[in-house]
Amino acid sequence: MALEVRLEGWEEVRKKLRKLPGKLAKKTIKVAQLRAAAALAQEVIARAPVGPTGRLSDSIKHGLRRAKPGEVATKVTANIFYARMVEYGTSKMSARPFMRPAFDAKKAEMIEIISKSLKADLEKEVNSGG
Repeated sequence: MALEVRLEGWEEVRKKLRKLPGKLAKKTIKVAQLRAAAALAQEVIARAPVGPTGRLSDSIKHGLRRAKPGEVATKVTANIFYARMVEYGTSKMSARPFMRPAFDAKKAEMIEIISKSLKADLEKEVNSGG
């Protein structure tokens, strides 16, 4: 089970990033994405129901995901077979959503994290004369 975040409309940012060396631009974007994904993962872990083993919250990971050109994507996954059953419920168990509510709670903050991260890294590069 995974949450995926895609941000579109990166043309202005991409224009500025094109002025940077290729590897630096990619690194800047990846760092921003990972910072936002980490914030979401922390919220998902905090909201995950804790059972006797604690394996659900232990299985929650974040990282980068391939995206279409012009998009960026991160992922937060619960890598345990019953995560979907907990999130959506079954015929014998009520849903106990934790991933979607975490995303809803963090989506504005994630955009802010990405924005601040990109701005800080771009300013740092411009000020260093890169």
